[in-house]
Amino acid sequence: MLDPFDKRQAEIKLAGYFVDSVARAFVHLHMLGGPEIAELCAGVEPMGFYEYPRFAALLTAVEKRFRDMEPVLEELGVQMMTDWYEHGPGKQVVTSGVGFLKFQTGSEGYRSVVAGPPAAIGEFVLESLDETAGAARIRSTTPFPKTMERGILIGGMRAPGDLTYVDVDNSADPFVFDVAFR
Repeated sequence: MLDPFDKRQAEIKLAGYFVDSVARAFVHLHMLGGPEIAELCAGVEPMGFYEYPRFAALLTAVEKRFRDMEPVLEELGVQMMTDWYEHGPGKQVVTSGVGFLKFQTGSEGYRSVVAGPPAAIGEFVLESLDETAGAARIRSTTPFPKTMERGILIGGMRAPGDLTYVDVDNSADPFVFDVAFR
């Protein structure tokens, strides 16, 4: 989870469709539902931008139900990208798993859903990519849960259906994602 004492959070705004995507993913995964989701997402417009606490409230609501949030957050990331690809703009934006990787780690992907000063929102940067070897390295300085980001990479790269294998590992350094794919 995000550090509740991280002062950067006050400066972060998230796109309404990102907040809605998180909520829909939790509903799809049967982790939240009913009046709780309706209350947490009341008034959220897809094209608007909302303060970070809306996102944090969704995570907190799920955290109350699950002791170990690591697998929940990874699955959230996977489901969000599956929904983004199937029901959102994904099919129009990316046509391959590597295309998703390039989009997400470029200024278009991450900055399309997160707004704020660069020092607050950080970066999600592709440091290296070897398509022949099926390897990439991403560095994240974002304030978001790294486990969720791992799921976003897995789900987004799998969504177009052109890759037979995707693995993302950040166990050596939580801020560095080593991606293997074929």
